[in-house]
Amino acid sequence: MTKRIVASGLAVIILSLLFLLVASVASSPMINWRTKQSMLAINEVSFDESVPNVDMENLIILDEFDAIRFSEQLITKTDPAMGSMYSISDEFGTISVINGQPFWLFPLEHNGFFKWKRNGVIPGYIKVNATTGDSEFVESTIKYAPSSYFGDDLHRKIYSEYKNIGLTDFSFEVDNEGKPYWVITAYTHKTFVSTTDVVGSIVVDPLTGDLDYYAVNEQPEWIDRIFSVSIFNEQLDNWGKYVNGGGIHRILVS
Repeated sequence: MTKRIVASGLAVIILSLLFLLVASVASSPMINWRTKQSMLAINEVSFDESVPNVDMENLIILDEFDAIRFSEQLITKTDPAMGSMYSISDEFGTISVINGQPFWLFPLEHNGFFKWKRNGVIPGYIKVNATTGDSEFVESTIKYAPSSYFGDDLHRKIYSEYKNIGLTDFSFEVDNEGKPYWVITAYTHKTFVSTTDVVGSIVVDPLTGDLDYYAVNEQPEWIDRIFSVSIFNEQLDNWGKYVNGGGIHRILVS
């Protein structure tokens, strides 16, 4: 019996090592440099009078740190007790353009399990004008959130529906009428376990939990964030790294 367990353990280890070896080779830029380099489409343009001027009236002046500071001041003025029940989410805050103006958007989060149990839902979110600093608390019931628990947990809700696709960059956005949504980037890999390829967005209604999937270039116009910063940086790095070839090709032409 002991020998059988040891043999099974060794088999698992060997298979795992083989998988890692195959994954490493199949994902290697040595043979996939062209795919990696082509993930980001670059259009070269001349910087001349055709480039639109900066809209000085809607220039982004406040960074996220300043916007959070304005949000905290607003919460204190709105309801001092709210600060003990909820916190301002900097992890899921985003900057969005609403009706031509830039705003920082911050969903509130439950301050732990017992506050979630007591409150049940989140009463709204904070909107800060990134140009003027004017802040506003927008009442909008949020049931599904990252800080909720059990069936109300946003991550559990989404992963129960989308098990076979990569999910990242959980962002909080609103449409042009101010209705909030969670927007999540959906991705796969072009080369086995590497070369991230964004395939679409999943939009979640935070009140009802309804989920909608939109392929790339089919998202509603109000969605501002489709690619996460990390995915964009990965593709930009690969574009520059392999612009002159890679792997065997680079060795042969050098």
